[in-house]
Amino acid sequence: PRSVDTALWIAVMRALFTVPMHAVCGMLIGVGVARRTFNGEILRSWQILSLPLLIHGIYDFFAIFVIVFLPSVVPVILALLLTASFAFLHREIKRIKTIEIEERRVLL
Repeated sequence: PRSVDTALWIAVMRALFTVPMHAVCGMLIGVGVARRTFNGEILRSWQILSLPLLIHGIYDFFAIFVIVFLPSVVPVILALLLTASFAFLHREIKRIKTIEIEERRVLL
């Protein structure tokens, strides 16, 4: 039946994308906390959590609701979402490293 195929498809999509999505969201939270703690940036908790919550919400929307109606589009959308999230995370980590290197130069 169609419902079994849909349930299997949802399970496969969740298995492939859930772990990377949670890793990205956790790392984004870590980057925000590091920026606040080590760089002295004024970031409130809602500012740190807003992007990971948005990413998680978009992921859940596509993983739960859209997959029933457009199953062939969902893997592409989730892959793009994860790619964009990793790119943003990479940029943030690189920015933190640059600030750290500049602070070391000032100390020397």
